[in-house]
Amino acid sequence: MTLYQFNGLDEMEQAEAVWSGVHLGDRQDDLHNILLYQIEGFYVEVYYNRQHNEIVRFRSFFKS
Repeated sequence: MTLYQFNGLDEMEQAEAVWSGVHLGDRQDDLHNILLYQIEGFYVEVYYNRQHNEIVRFRSFFKS
């Protein structure tokens, strides 16, 4: 799967793709747990809102 294919998926399909990737680490900000995954040749950050107990954003990118 490419970054562009990932970005074309709906949110549920993106979640399934992320869970099949490799978890590399995590961090936190004031509201979110932010999980970093590698999927083939790109990366995805999953923003999980702790207060609402839900994923609120996927941020996909290439490492330059």
